[in-house]
Amino acid sequence: MACHIIIMHMDDKVLESMLLMVQNPARYIGGEINTPMIDTNARVKFCLMSPKLYESGMADMKLLTLYHKVNDRKGMQAERVFAPWLDMASALKKNDRKLFSLETKTSLDEFDLLGAHIKYQTEFTTLLFMLDLGGVPVKVDDRKEDDPLVFGYGDGVINTSVVSSFLDFCIIGDAEDVILSVIDTIRSAQTNKFTRNETLVELDKLKGVCVPSLVKKHINKKGEFVGFDSPITKKAVSFDLDRVYYPSVIQIPNIQVNRECVKIEPIRGCTRGCRFCQYGYTSRPLRERRVSVLSSTAMTGITSTGYLTIKLDSKCPLEYSKIGALENELNKLHEQKNSIILSSIFDKKHEYSDFVVQETPNVLGFYIEAGSENLRKRLNVDLSNERILEAVKVASKQGYSNFKFYFIVGLPFETGDDLTQIISLVKSIKECYKQNRVKSKPAYITIDLSGFIPKPFTPLGWCEGKTKEELKKRFLYIKKAAKKLKVRVQTASPELCEVEAILSRGDEKISDAVIEAYKHGAIFDKNKKLFSYAPYKKAFDELGINVERELGARQPQDVAVWECVDFLVTKDYLIHEYEKAKTMKITGNCKSNCQNCGLNKSGVCKNGNI
Repeated sequence: MACHIIIMHMDDKVLESMLLMVQNPARYIGGEINTPMIDTNARVKFCLMSPKLYESGMADMKLLTLYHKVNDRKGMQAERVFAPWLDMASALKKNDRKLFSLETKTSLDEFDLLGAHIKYQTEFTTLLFMLDLGGVPVKVDDRKEDDPLVFGYGDGVINTSVVSSFLDFCIIGDAEDVILSVIDTIRSAQTNKFTRNETLVELDKLKGVCVPSLVKKHINKKGEFVGFDSPITKKAVSFDLDRVYYPSVIQIPNIQVNRECVKIEPIRGCTRGCRFCQYGYTSRPLRERRVSVLSSTAMTGITSTGYLTIKLDSKCPLEYSKIGALENELNKLHEQKNSIILSSIFDKKHEYSDFVVQETPNVLGFYIEAGSENLRKRLNVDLSNERILEAVKVASKQGYSNFKFYFIVGLPFETGDDLTQIISLVKSIKECYKQNRVKSKPAYITIDLSGFIPKPFTPLGWCEGKTKEELKKRFLYIKKAAKKLKVRVQTASPELCEVEAILSRGDEKISDAVIEAYKHGAIFDKNKKLFSYAPYKKAFDELGINVERELGARQPQDVAVWECVDFLVTKDYLIHEYEKAKTMKITGNCKSNCQNCGLNKSGVCKNGNI
């Protein structure tokens, strides 16, 4: 009945007939409980885009935070659009309609501003798919004066060069404090009748905003890129997390989503310093919210949604220094028949929370990363085999029998022995479980293998990425060995790993290749069933891109295309960490002892805290 009322309210018989013909039409109708009032008279028409399906995108707090913050501000409005499934895309084309926002059913090309939270490079082509369906030219150079400005934010746009062909600008760092300034700047530009380029020049002056088209490369007499002739964009940092906007009242999705829950963000940033992990360097400094703020947010969320689960929405939630006090407060809510999810814990003492994750009530995930202790030290993961087995022992005695172990394959410095030690470790784990189990059933063990992706702004970002052929060989070796142990093995797509590695460090030419790959059919690349390597191969071949050269090692002393932005961790520190990786030296957590990564010199951090 509710769905029918919303459809009729649209007074659009063509759209009504389309919705009756697609799977999950509730993805496209909007009107959810707790939807804010939209100011349709706002000067700047703004729509947030998610290159995910509705049921996944509605769990994205990065997108929902900006959405609610903008709508809480008088005179501003924000709407939403999620990636349509293929049946809806077909229906739009068949009926000569454009992709539209959920709130007012406005086509994307009628907005002034479109903003996309991009978490992964594999979401690029889906974003292009949405722009195309919405009537917005996918290429920056093809957009006219009255076309929307399109920006991106999130981990996927950290390297602004690889999005330069299809994004007008990027927000670097914490977007919550920047978005209102962006809208104000565009509103002012409208008043002053600025051209599109003049508006971008004004946006580029904002802290945390990078306009790729305004980045000027310095080319020496030999024709080599050696630096930049334009100012470097410093990331935006929200210093006081208590004052950073975080919605306590969120919409209740029209269809069931995974893990319906109230989310709270206790901590932002990570100081462990895993040398392969981009988040550990680009998210610094470490910032925390007060327990009272978190408890209040949780209570308001429960009251407004009726959800009975609270989830800590942070990458490393148990790094939160007041985790015990927070648990006590949340337990008070638990006594009111609410459950709690603490996303990296299975025992009350949190002894193994740095590498053990409670994935479901019955499944534990162990982030081991590498098979040998020596290779883990190179990654700055101070984790011994003994401690891994201790955690398995505790879990076995607590009744767990379903374990998933995560490893990265194709790592720098990796040898055949490192791969063999993955199998040896799993064999020891099976034996440990057998000796300590409280149930008679055997352990159900899964080995999950991903490929190493060299990431900008990390100590290992200069290292080579492996080709799909090399990854296939390494995956197959482990699969064959694991089969003898009767252990299940899951692997990432070697082809997708290769594409991700190229996109991660790509320049403007790779950005053009993304558009060409989309034209050749690349879409929903994160979906294993839909990802195809062929469109990328065609694009690389047409543009003369040498895959092996793109995957090859880079020289740390050279200026990289992504260095037009500054995440405040100095390049000297990253090089120092790279050298320590060569000698297997561990760098401690800077919460207890400042490691001089550069944030302290920027005046934003001292010993891991502002």
